[in-house]
Amino acid sequence: MSNKLIYLPDLSVAGDQKYALGEVTQDTDGNIYRYVQLTDDVDTAIGSPVQLYSATSWQVTANFDHGVSTKPVGLSMAVGDASAGDFLWILTKGVGTCVAASNDISAKDFLAMTADAVADTAADTAGGAKLTFGQALTATKVADFTFTALVNC
Repeated sequence: MSNKLIYLPDLSVAGDQKYALGEVTQDTDGNIYRYVQLTDDVDTAIGSPVQLYSATSWQVTANFDHGVSTKPVGLSMAVGDASAGDFLWILTKGVGTCVAASNDISAKDFLAMTADAVADTAADTAGGAKLTFGQALTATKVADFTFTALVNC
């Protein structure tokens, strides 16, 4: 597994592997991304939390019940929905868009992954204090349940 920084690539979902799984890159704003493969059929969109599916490779799942990790390892940065077998970049550290369970997230709330592959406040999530992966920087937009988050996975 490589941890060298590469140039910021196209964030589009790919059906074929373009980089080594686990490859790391950083953008000019300091956000850090990791290249992974989605393993099961829970589709993800930009801002969906994902967790490790395998303890031995950078395969991830958006299905809370199928993961081997206890908290998310990043947010999907898939440009277009990603499905089982697709390759994509996840945001592991930095600022990005996150998908919420509802419109009740406020700025400064700590975030945890729900069983529905979205974020909710750690206070509203079972075991949330142990599953925290970031903090909301803005409140949820009522129209599409998205918000800006500071991610630290």
